Amino acid sequence: MSVESERFLSKVSGMCEKEKWDKGDYRILQCDVSKDVEIGQAIRACSENFGGLDALLHSVAFSPKPALESVLHCNREDFRKTFDISVYSLIALSQEAAPVLRSRGGGSITCLTFNGSERAIPGYGLMGPAKGALESACRYIAAELGQDKIRVNALSPGPLNTLAARGIPNFHQLRQSAEAKAPLNKQLTQQDVGDVAAFLASDMAQAITGQTLHVDCGYSIVSH
Repeated sequence: MSVESERFLSKVSGMCEKEKWDKGDYRILQCDVSKDVEIGQAIRACSENFGGLDALLHSVAFSPKPALESVLHCNREDFRKTFDISVYSLIALSQEAAPVLRSRGGGSITCLTFNGSERAIPGYGLMGPAKGALESACRYIAAELGQDKIRVNALSPGPLNTLAARGIPNFHQLRQSAEAKAPLNKQLTQQDVGDVAAFLASDMAQAITGQTLHVDCGYSIVSH
């Protein structure tokens, strides 16, 4: 796994220790996805530490606060930064990971999205268009890498209590509304999302590529 800078290293390390993960099973690398050099170093480090790469999970997004408040009034620099970190990073990571995955006979690339790509969600701002672009990029990359048996999919969880989600105004109310309206009438958990991510990375999903899978207890299919 990777973090953007040193200030996140101790927090992520503490999380791994809390989950009682064996230190031999993971590495925490520093990787600023706005820097191609660091992306290349991270992919090479993963390959060297574990003898190759079978799956890549893209779980990174960022937008300056003003751009989260309004799409109409966002400036050019905030737009560039949002799409660079939230969308282009998938392309850049895929470029570096593809040769390593190809050498192993194929593999899986999964990115995380949100249905703010399909609906206008208050407080989500420019991240909505960015997630829409991310899903489209996922499909095009899947089409190009299919011949190498590399599958590329997007995973779209419902409102989930994460550090990023807590930056959305009124997130608590959004989560409560999703739980109340979802057909399965249950609160989505990290375990629910992790299970589907593991499925997409496994051979059980070897016929699935270029898809956006909603993991939201059915929230996306009902009227809001």
